[in-house]
Amino acid sequence: SADSAALRETSPSADSAAPRETSPSADSATLRETSPSADSARPIRVAFYQARGVGEDALQEAMAALREAGGFEVIALSPGGVRDGRLEGQDVAVFSGGVGSVQGRLLEEKGRENVRDFVRAGGGYVGICAGSYLAMQGPRGYFHLEIVAARNWSNDAWRRGIDMLDVRPVGGGDTFELFFANGPVFRRDPVEGLAPYVPLIEYVEDQYCSSCGTEPGELPGTPAALATAYGEGRIVLFSPNPVLSKGDAEAHPELFVSAVRWVAAGGPVPSELSFDDVFL
Repeated sequence: SADSAALRETSPSADSAAPRETSPSADSATLRETSPSADSARPIRVAFYQARGVGEDALQEAMAALREAGGFEVIALSPGGVRDGRLEGQDVAVFSGGVGSVQGRLLEEKGRENVRDFVRAGGGYVGICAGSYLAMQGPRGYFHLEIVAARNWSNDAWRRGIDMLDVRPVGGGDTFELFFANGPVFRRDPVEGLAPYVPLIEYVEDQYCSSCGTEPGELPGTPAALATAYGEGRIVLFSPNPVLSKGDAEAHPELFVSAVRWVAAGGPVPSELSFDDVFL
């Protein structure tokens, strides 16, 4: 139920296990997996952040979605890889579900600045759940990137529970379900120099845990997904996780794939941007 005890969206070892070494070469910070391009253009180069604080299931499902879609060249970067500048040459950085404060802390200030520089110069950023918390404004002790003019509605209170929740495109459209696991409740937080975000998908259903500091009525009508820009780079943030599901419910990895393609294409983010512009 909405008032039941909440859980973190993370693998059991996300807070404690060392990051998997993913490359068979001596340079073990990265792993390159090439999918055939759908056309003659080069594949979209996508770097996934892999570290403690990243849920392994969420990471693997997101990587699998791009492999299955085709047209992507995927690498996994450790915090050291980000600090060493290995985002250079990539088109998109993906920070998936887990624990955003741990992801940010392990990047250290050098890694966080490298991510900001990457997006500012035109790289794309896709955040899912924890990766969205990471991108937003927040207390300095939580190691946010602060590249999006938004913060969590209830500040440090994040426990709401795990369930499939009804959402719909902003402006109208059919309702569908996405997997929610204590994702952020986006609210605007104007910051000088940062563009306002554009909501793309909104929550219809509520989820809360009053004993945990989250209250009824906070979630409905807020963005389940949004788009914005930071410098020359495009950003899409998801509060729920489109690549995961619960029980017999259907996941929607196609939303994630479309978001990666859209941020990789670059260009302005107009205030009238719609769900169809990004996801169809």
